[in-house]
Amino acid sequence: MDSSGKTQLMGIRNLTRRESTLHSEVEALRWAMENMLQHSTCQRFGTDCKELIAMCADEKDANVKWEELGFGFYRTDNMYVAKCKHGESFQEGSIVPYADFQISPCSAVLNYGQGLYEGLKAYRTEDGRIMLFRPDQNALRLQSGAHRLCMPYPSVDQFVSAVKQVVLANKKWVCIKLE
Repeated sequence: MDSSGKTQLMGIRNLTRRESTLHSEVEALRWAMENMLQHSTCQRFGTDCKELIAMCADEKDANVKWEELGFGFYRTDNMYVAKCKHGESFQEGSIVPYADFQISPCSAVLNYGQGLYEGLKAYRTEDGRIMLFRPDQNALRLQSGAHRLCMPYPSVDQFVSAVKQVVLANKKWVCIKLE
């Protein structure tokens, strides 16, 4: 902790403890995982541009400085929530307003750092359509990682459907074409 009361993580990012200690620790863990994923050399996958999924978009864009926007987590208007009980498959999820959610203190992600993130970008074409680049491959990578961590995972169809729903629900957040 420095003289201003901020906690310093890995000497790079300062987190002010305005929220509960647990909230700050979860945020610090999330930030560290984001950096590992963004800078990891094992995140390179061969891809081609043959498979795109198109969706129509007609909503006004968000108040975002697109030219300054990098890859990472950004709070949008909505999120997709699906539940999975021990020993069962994921239930059908739904779009809900973006909000904090409760997590058990016994959760493996808190106790063992057992969590999984699969990033995916949506792009807007010149005519305003929204494109997803091979979300089925993201689903397969998510399944592979979850399997290695002994975690449940959604089917490819469930994953792709959830991605489509959350992208459409947040379409104003999909980057417009930069000149």
